Amino acid sequence: AAHIWEETNVENTWESAVVEDDEGRIVQKGNRDSLTALLRQRRRRLEQNDFALRNKRLRRDMIRYLYVVIDGSRWMREKDPVVPPGTRLEATVELLREFCQAYYDENPLSHLGFILVRNGEAEILSKLSSSSKPQKLALNSISPLIATER
Repeated sequence: AAHIWEETNVENTWESAVVEDDEGRIVQKGNRDSLTALLRQRRRRLEQNDFALRNKRLRRDMIRYLYVVIDGSRWMREKDPVVPPGTRLEATVELLREFCQAYYDENPLSHLGFILVRNGEAEILSKLSSSSKPQKLALNSISPLIATER
């Protein structure tokens, strides 16, 4: 043998110290209380107790800024046979009211604003706000604005 380590019958310590578990992760052999096992147990326990991590739908400390652009063209002011009674714009405003409530429930730190586009111009109905009250007032103000153009 050319090298001294080839002559001895010493086992490779990395081959005898680690094994692959059922999930494909490398773990230490025989030592159940290893640092990695303790960290994994702690992480699992924290995930089970933390609602945001468990559902993965809500994210804490994430601030979103969102402007919703509303089409106020004459096509939106026409009645649609598929949409329930009323115009397309009225149906859109009703859906935006529901969206507004759900948005603030799921994103308490986030900001929302509305922009109305009509006659080739954009008008800010409500500035970005973390309160739903100005957004609801802005949605209520759309009907009189559109009614004056008919």
